[in-house]
Formats: sequence, structure tokens, C-alpha cells
Amino acid sequence: MESCVEVRARRRQFTVEFKRQIVEAALSPRASAAKVACDHPLNADLVFKWWRQYKRGRLGSVPGDEGSLLPVDLVAEAPCESDRCEAVPGKIELRIGGTHLRISGCV
Repeated sequence: MESCVEVRARRRQFTVEFKRQIVEAALSPRASAAKVACDHPLNADLVFKWWRQYKRGRLGSVPGDEGSLLPVDLVAEAPCESDRCEAVPGKIELRIGGTHLRISGCV
């Protein structure tokens, strides 16, 4: 009688550092998630999953997203140099992450 031994494959576990390294490699210019996945025997879907986690900050902070403040100089409102500004006011709106900066008037 033959002995039947069940062999279960263990799931590979990856460190956060490794996941970040893979995602950052896929985000570099001239790279693709599929190519990076192929270079590191991974499924491209797994790289995309890590990319979503990376984007949500679940793999540590995203480089360039430290939330540093920039200096801003406030000056008195300058008069418009043309009548067009008063007839058609302008607007500049910046959205960075969850922060919004809106400038309206003669911009």
C-alpha cells in the first residue's frame, strides 16, 4: 500500500521594504509593472495590488508626500491693469492631496 503525503505549498511572504522596492521600480520612467513582475517572478496583478497599497500609504509614506509647507508671501491686492478682469474674473484652483487652494479675482 502506498503512502499518500499531502504537500501544501506555502504562500510566499514579502517584506514591506521589498514591496516598496518593487512598486518604486514599476513607477520609474521606462518601466512597467509587467516587466518588473517578470524580472522578479511575480504576478503583475500582485504588483498592482501593492501599488494601490503604496498609493494609500499602507507601505509607509509615499516619497514627496511628506506634507512640507512652502513659504507664501501675502501682498495687498493690486489693481487690475485692464478692464477685462472686472468683467470676467479669473480663478486659479490647486488641489494637492486633500488640500485645496483657491485664488479668485484678477489673477
